[in-house]
Amino acid sequence: MIRMGELTGKIANSFAIIKKREEDNAEIKGKIIGALIYPSVIILLSIAMIVGFMVYVIPKVQQMYVDARVNLPSLTQHVIDTSMFLKHHGTSIIIVLICIVGGLITFKKHPLTKYHADRLILKIPLF
Repeated sequence: MIRMGELTGKIANSFAIIKKREEDNAEIKGKIIGALIYPSVIILLSIAMIVGFMVYVIPKVQQMYVDARVNLPSLTQHVIDTSMFLKHHGTSIIIVLICIVGGLITFKKHPLTKYHADRLILKIPLF
């Protein structure tokens, strides 16, 4: 556009068009980020509540079942087992998740792997 503006003598108009496009793109990007903040906060709070429930509440309920010497249904036993796993290995899980996210960010930023990552993302079906 700048070259065409120079050739036609209307470079000021070319810059105005470029400026308008950039402003519109920045405005749309801001709206998209703003629209994604609320769902992200809700998801993070939900995950925090579930983890808190699994680490602090379920062990107390489990102790009541142990004291009552009751046979538990398999689903209840799976929830208790998951709770115990999170309670005993929570730090390791957080460290592994941080390493995975850091690795993915590094992988995505490297020029050679960025191309392949973008191709992989484009091949993911929408439905």
